[in-house]
Amino acid sequence: EVQPSYAPDGKSFVFVSDKAGFNKPQVYRYEFGSGRTTKVSNGGYATSPQFSSDGTQIAFLSGRSAAIMNSNGAVTTNLGNTGIDEAPSFSPNGKRVVYASTQGGKGVLTIKSLNGGEAFGKSGQGIIRSPVWSSSPK
Repeated sequence: EVQPSYAPDGKSFVFVSDKAGFNKPQVYRYEFGSGRTTKVSNGGYATSPQFSSDGTQIAFLSGRSAAIMNSNGAVTTNLGNTGIDEAPSFSPNGKRVVYASTQGGKGVLTIKSLNGGEAFGKSGQGIIRSPVWSSSPK
């Protein structure tokens, strides 16, 4: 069990485990009150879970693409599909997701609006890894 992310309310956390089979990692949710563990991702290769600030969504990697699912795993929306994505992270207000990717051999930092707006991407010569938002308003 790796890559834990705690729910904002502190009542649960999500993590990655390959208990579904070797090299088939999935996202699971552990509830502190009941002690229950539930698989929330739906097949495929799922890693890097990160809760939204309100706890209703989880950003994660679905195979090589950044994706979002409801916190119960009911709906999944792929965000990226043009490269190898990494480390999706919600903005503090939960309206955008940032993630790193490699496209055509270049590192790309992508910020995607969740309300249907355009994505913003910034590429560079080097590798871009594990972007996160600052919680500071400054």
